[in-house]
Amino acid sequence: MNLFPYDSKFDFMRLRTMSIGIAIALFVIAIGALATRGLNFALDFTGGTVVELKFDKEADIGLLRDRLTKAGFADAVVQTFGASNDIIVRLQPENGQVNANKTGDSVLAAVQNSDNPAKLTRSDFVGPQVGKELASQGVIAVIFVAFGFCFTSRCSSNGSSRSPPSLPRCTISSSVPATSR
Repeated sequence: MNLFPYDSKFDFMRLRTMSIGIAIALFVIAIGALATRGLNFALDFTGGTVVELKFDKEADIGLLRDRLTKAGFADAVVQTFGASNDIIVRLQPENGQVNANKTGDSVLAAVQNSDNPAKLTRSDFVGPQVGKELASQGVIAVIFVAFGFCFTSRCSSNGSSRSPPSLPRCTISSSVPATSR
């Protein structure tokens, strides 16, 4: 079964200028968005409070987000982990917010419901140290990948116009002559 006839010819190169224009426009939009809005770093990079809650029944994530927004935790990240009644709430640090236990009690009071009571299992402050380590390791990884690409492209070019070989062809000249048999 053929999807395309064997003798079909598509002129893909006809659309190259339009494709390049679209790619450049998307690149400029992305750089503009980064310049104006910046990056939204997660809790691992900025630090903040992690609150773990355990509900008696399955918790409604949307309802919890609404309650936390009404209580003043607008940027709270609410997720389930493990069972559907185990909830983790991640909060960005506020000005003067250093007491994780007080923040945990405030979150518990905001999401508490008589139909589905919750218990506070953990409330900790997470520092931004993990993010610094991840960022530095990421930079090192990018440097190694770039070095690997450069090394591979230099070793695989053998001066011919044929397709590149499957293995790099790095040759090392030796001053020892080959022996004849």
